[in-house]
Amino acid sequence: MNSWKQQGERRFGINYIAAGFLAATFFAWLMFENVQHSGYDRISARALADAGQLVEITGGFVRTYSAYGALYTDKNTLPNPAIFRAAALEDAEKSERDGGTFTTGVLGLPGRQIRLTAEDEETRTQLLELASEPNKDVVSSVSSVDGKTSHRSLWAFYATDQACADCHNRLQSLTGEDQWKLGDLMGAQIVERDISSQFNSVRRNAIVQTVLLFVAVLAAWICCLYLINHFRLTRELKILATTDPLTGFLNRRAFNARIRNLQGSTNGALLMLDLDHFKRINDTYGHDVGDEVIKDFSQRIKQQIRDDDWAVRLGGEEFAVWLSDIKAINAIKIAERIRENVETAEITRSGELINYTTSIGVNIINNDKATSFESWLKKADNLLYRAKAQGRNRIICGETAEQTV
Repeated sequence: MNSWKQQGERRFGINYIAAGFLAATFFAWLMFENVQHSGYDRISARALADAGQLVEITGGFVRTYSAYGALYTDKNTLPNPAIFRAAALEDAEKSERDGGTFTTGVLGLPGRQIRLTAEDEETRTQLLELASEPNKDVVSSVSSVDGKTSHRSLWAFYATDQACADCHNRLQSLTGEDQWKLGDLMGAQIVERDISSQFNSVRRNAIVQTVLLFVAVLAAWICCLYLINHFRLTRELKILATTDPLTGFLNRRAFNARIRNLQGSTNGALLMLDLDHFKRINDTYGHDVGDEVIKDFSQRIKQQIRDDDWAVRLGGEEFAVWLSDIKAINAIKIAERIRENVETAEITRSGELINYTTSIGVNIINNDKATSFESWLKKADNLLYRAKAQGRNRIICGETAEQTV
């Protein structure tokens, strides 16, 4: 029995540790995902914002060129606009922020390019997405190729003035309906940035935080298990120190401690109970049957007393009950119910019925200011002895006037 209990407790402990390990793993995984994704989102947002600044730089060159060119009627006095923009883009490519280098260029819409064309399907798809949604100014994505992680953004490039449209029409030899018009989407400025080092830094940081959280959660779980087990063992030890293991009643030590606290000015009744001829039961049927009788007797006592009353096994077949704040007549009634209930008890052993009875001494405590509760026990024990002497299976009550039932 104890072996099964120990095995069950061991399995219970292992299951709890496994549950803690799973909980720590779950929370650590959540931490990793949260730190990594928030870090990735932050880096991507920063890369997009910085790309927007580069677009503003190159766009500023173009706007300056157009404004400057409007002052001249002879366009041949100005440098080729494509060369001008190329210089602006080359300047922008040299910009470095947060350890990452941007590269930028201008792509035409598929089928209407001037020089640079989309080299991959993803870029072509993004260009078509810009063309199909007039209100969208930028599309962006993050991709990893051969261990290199890049942030790519495509910024819509519109014909902001007629000179811009005329220049592209002239370079592409467009006429009629094919010509670019003011406000048309002519292509996109593509900005790419290597963010591998930043992503790797975020990933390392996420791993460190994940490991720390995993260890912290597991350690906290183990500490909780230790404290729970400590409180459980403390409670069990307290129960063992104050409770009779056979009946679940208070033992003599706990009863003595409790009843001492009642002294001062207390009303109640102290019942002393003893099984009649219990030695004969042990000698005839064995101690196993004796234990069965003791347990049956304790249950019959418990059935008759109130929830706030105390029942105690003093030792062997001797029991005591404290009935708090009760009148003498009611204490006698409870004692008599216990006696009658026990008198009708039948325990079957190997087909044989075993009957037993009890004798009870009832000591009524009426505003007693005694300095020692031993006098209460002694008086109750004397009343019990008289019940035994007068034939057993009866109660003797002692107050101002003693009563025999």
